[in-house]
Amino acid sequence: MSLAALLLLGACGHGTASQVDGARDDAAAGAVDAATTDAATAVDAAPPSPDAPPAACTPTLTPAALVVGLAGRPARVWDHANRAEPNNVSDARPTPYRTADGRTHLMLTHFENYRISGADLDNLAPSPQPTFRSSDHAALDQASYGYHQWIMAPYSEDGTHFYALAHSEWYGCLPYGADAVRGCAVGQNQVASWVNGVTLFRSDDGGATWAPQGAGPAHVVLAPPPPYPGWSFWTAPDPLNFGMFHPSNIVKADGYYYALIRYTHRVGSGAVDAAGLALARTADLSRADGWQAWTGGATFAPPTEPLTSLPGSASWDHASVTFNTALCRYLIVYFDYADRQLYYTTTASLAAPVLDPPRPLAGQEYVLATPGTITPGFGAANYANLVDPAWPGFNFEGSGTAPFLYFGTFDPARPVDRDVYRAPLVVSAGPYVPVPLPEGLFMVADGIYYANAAGAYCVFPDWATYVRITGRMDVAGVPRYGSVPSSMTSHGVCQG
Repeated sequence: MSLAALLLLGACGHGTASQVDGARDDAAAGAVDAATTDAATAVDAAPPSPDAPPAACTPTLTPAALVVGLAGRPARVWDHANRAEPNNVSDARPTPYRTADGRTHLMLTHFENYRISGADLDNLAPSPQPTFRSSDHAALDQASYGYHQWIMAPYSEDGTHFYALAHSEWYGCLPYGADAVRGCAVGQNQVASWVNGVTLFRSDDGGATWAPQGAGPAHVVLAPPPPYPGWSFWTAPDPLNFGMFHPSNIVKADGYYYALIRYTHRVGSGAVDAAGLALARTADLSRADGWQAWTGGATFAPPTEPLTSLPGSASWDHASVTFNTALCRYLIVYFDYADRQLYYTTTASLAAPVLDPPRPLAGQEYVLATPGTITPGFGAANYANLVDPAWPGFNFEGSGTAPFLYFGTFDPARPVDRDVYRAPLVVSAGPYVPVPLPEGLFMVADGIYYANAAGAYCVFPDWATYVRITGRMDVAGVPRYGSVPSSMTSHGVCQG
């Protein structure tokens, strides 16, 4: 008997056999998007205005009661099948911005940098436009940090003239050229000798093209100074990467521009002695040498290593920060390597940051961030970014109670085939209700279940029943979850 018949005769409602492997339910996800499209489009269509925290803000949520969680299933924003060339990859946070002509753009960031554009975030054309190609400007010397550059954090006051922080990779194998042992093309030499800096870019045409803000070392904001340590990276069992990585989006507050930066410092032996999220700010975006690093309390100073990281952030990376109008606080979302989950925290001030106890993003344990995989949740390479399409202005530096989580897919078997997705979030005082699983087969421990499109599920009582009804002799490709979402209704044993 087919699964469709099973769901008609049994208690799980109707379904189709083509959806049994846990594939994303496009129709359901589309319905979630449709529910938010009208409001978001109305805001996005308005002429952009400078965005900054409101002068007066009355909170409707307290940090103690705050719950941030997934409110719907992911929907695809960009399909990698539309890429312009092999290195047109979404390899960083999908970051949006608006320009003075009212259009909206989403960055597809890799060392070859692209963007997609449209009237708003609901109507982005799929064809990518190149904005900066590292291969056309690659500098081999370490001091320039100009070899591979990911433009990640744009900011504009007028929608035409932008500055942006970039994640810039240099590799200790570069001076060895085609050396058969130490060259970058050999084994894992490139990632093993990876040194990272943050650099500054400028655009005078609304982000259509970018150029370094200064020649060579003059465009470096934060980076380990040369020379490269005397490490035998070509024999290292693990990567010896270090430096300043993955700048967050930029937010403006109290006359300064702030960004969070992942920091890793190594001593002469190669051991890590300092790591975490560093906080940097500047009063002048046009100056690469104007950035200062947080040193504790309300103090910032010209950066000297090792930098001071935010307390407790040793395993944090890939942060995004917005001023949330429900909290009247800055809401930070980040990935934690310690248990490989997304977390959120808040602070009343970036000038004197004091973080609330972090909490995991609710509902992430029921999301397949990469469709077709079987393990739910988000990894570091999904590069999640909290974005509120309804926030006015050029820079999306604020959020309300219904933002979205933008992220890229990542399958190690196809590392450059990365789509961009978004999922609606809820920012509330709870209680949180998890989103039902998409239609299809799923597993919890050794149990095999089937979910319909209406939030109900049934369980196969034994292997023979599973084989008879599904026609399958295995569970390959079936997603595995830790539990059934509490929002779903059990309809007992699958019958057919």
